[in-house]
This record gives sequence, structure tokens and C-alpha cells, in this order.
Amino acid sequence: MKKIIMHTFFVLLLSIARLYAQVPTNWTVKPSDYNHSMVITSVLNINSEESRNTQDVIAAFIGSDVRGVASPITYLKSQDRYVATLIVYSNDQDVPITFKVYNQANNIVSNSSVAPINFVADGIVGTLENPFVFSDSSIPKKIKYNNLITPNGDGHNDVLVIEKLTLFDQYNLSIYDVRGQKVYETTNYQNDWSGNNLLSGEYYIYINGRDQDKNKFVYKEVLHLIKN
Repeated sequence: MKKIIMHTFFVLLLSIARLYAQVPTNWTVKPSDYNHSMVITSVLNINSEESRNTQDVIAAFIGSDVRGVASPITYLKSQDRYVATLIVYSNDQDVPITFKVYNQANNIVSNSSVAPINFVADGIVGTLENPFVFSDSSIPKKIKYNNLITPNGDGHNDVLVIEKLTLFDQYNLSIYDVRGQKVYETTNYQNDWSGNNLLSGEYYIYINGRDQDKNKFVYKEVLHLIKN
């Protein structure tokens, strides 16, 4: 019964996360509006790790206009990697293309760290064997925290410490037990939660909000509480 409750709880959290996790609705392009195109065969690195998430998205921009959208959906078994085929459209030559990345896991949109590429009609950048690499080190990794809490007063892991929450403009932090019952919630965490009034066991951290660039993010983590 406990496992069923836990499974139901995780399904609920995933459903909530999907409400937040959405590609920007203006990331669309109408190919018939343009006379020329070029192809960029690429892979996507997020925090130095190659993405295998087919819901991550790369978008190409000329000025403020979206000119191409792609996801790493082509799986190359021989190389064990996912490749995105990004088709970029334009009516003009030699105009700079910039790029943005949507990280579905953390629900964050950020500028790509690669330099702009000039548009070339019928141009080809990257191949399946040697794809162009998009990367964005500005997308944060999972939150850093101590996943073991032992509130025994010895000065080690007595409270939950989450690093760099001050980098986010606004957020909501909740902690749930294995039954899916909320046991803690705050919008201004001070690294002071010890779980003193709770039983030992597994708990779940859920954080959602916006960073200082107003991009949405969602984190879901596991926490272990052990009391003597």
C-alpha cells in the first residue's frame, strides 16, 4: 500500500511539473515565409553533459524573430547519442543567427553560449558523424543540498542546507512525506529545517519559481531524515 501511495505521489508531482514545463509558445516559424534555408546538425550540451532529453529544444533567432526550432530526437545507435537537425530560414544572406536553449528538466530558457553563425543559403553546418555542439553553461544543474538530515545537535547535517537559493528571484519550497502530505512550505528558506517534529524516513523536496531573468524552474529531490 505504501508503494502505491508513493507512486501516486510521484505521478502527482510529475503532473504539477508539466504544468510549469512548457516550451515558449512563440517559438514557432513558418517556412513558407522565407526563400532560403540552411541546416545545422547538432547535439546539445547542458552543463557539459550531452542531452538525451527529447523535450529539450534549440531555437534559432535572427534579430528577435524565431527562424528555426529543433529537439535532440534522432538517436544514433552507433554513437549512442541524440542529434538535433535544426533548419534555419531567412530571406537575407550573411545575417547573424543567435540561439536559445530550453531545458525541459529544469524548465529554463537561456541564451546559448555559442557565438552567432552567419546565415548562408543552402549552407550545411555539422554532420551526423561530427555534429555542431550547442552548449549553455548558464543553465543551473540540480540544486546542491545535503540529502541526509540527522538533527542530533552534533553540528553536522542538523538542518537542510540548500546552496545559492538567493540567486533566484522568487520560489516556493515544499517538503512532502511518503504519503504525499505536505509537511513544510516556505517562500524564504533560511537553511533552518531540521524535521524535528517528524519521524525518520524519506521525504521529498519540491521547488518551483523564477530565476533573476524571470525564467521558470522546477526541482524535485529526495531527502533522508534519520533521528536517534
